Amino acid sequence: LEAKFNRRINIIESRSHVGRGYDYKREGRYEEALKEFNAVLDKYKDKPLSCAIAQRAIGDIYFEQSKYEEALKAYTIVLEKYEGQSRIISALAQACIGKIYILMGKYEDALKAHNTVLNKYKDQREACVIAQHEIGYIYLRMGKYEEAKGAWNKVVNEYNGHPYAKITKYILENIPLESVQNLIDEDKNIFSRANFK
Repeated sequence: LEAKFNRRINIIESRSHVGRGYDYKREGRYEEALKEFNAVLDKYKDKPLSCAIAQRAIGDIYFEQSKYEEALKAYTIVLEKYEGQSRIISALAQACIGKIYILMGKYEDALKAHNTVLNKYKDQREACVIAQHEIGYIYLRMGKYEEAKGAWNKVVNEYNGHPYAKITKYILENIPLESVQNLIDEDKNIFSRANFK
């Protein structure tokens, strides 16, 4: 009975660190958030799901800070150490690796990462729609407009109703693909701010 009680206390404490970490992250208090997430990794090794969540959050913080090498390391740890804990956490970590490679201009690596999401995590719709959309974006960056159009048509047809599908459909119907790159280069948040309901 005492062992069961102690396990429950550990779960509550690990979740408290994760919760505080996310609160700090939302407030932009990254150093404090990193301390909370690292506390989970240090103190609760026997709680692998909590560790997977914390490790991915560390990757997200580094990503938001444009510390791409550190983010890649954090996301890779999620895949190597905590793969079996949560398929969605692993799938999103893999998708984030692809996004980082795009930002680093490593388009072939980005394609490989996103195709891994589509092939390995087919049951994770959220991660797959992101990956498929990003594949279109990669082809766009490479100047392969027909491939970009094909990838984005898959987003529209296979993920109908998802916000990415709405954005993608709007792009395909209203903006020449050659112009999309210029819009994105001018304003990286143009599509996330638009209302595609």
